[in-house]
Amino acid sequence: MGYGVVGAARAVEHLRLIVAELQLATVRGQVVLSFFTDFENFTVLRPAQRQEDALTELLDQLVSWSNALGVVRHG
Repeated sequence: MGYGVVGAARAVEHLRLIVAELQLATVRGQVVLSFFTDFENFTVLRPAQRQEDALTELLDQLVSWSNALGVVRHG
């Protein structure tokens, strides 16, 4: 999840490369919040419906990975 003027999409992509090198599991879903469209007066978070849908997808993927990796953590 990232936020910024253009949603921090490039920063999130860069971070994916870094965490892959650390052998951390990542999820495909991504939520990028724009200061212009998802914040009121650049300070109060007011995400569009599409952002809420993207967050739901991201969290569903996170739960799936967490369940799948539970065997590794507890094994």
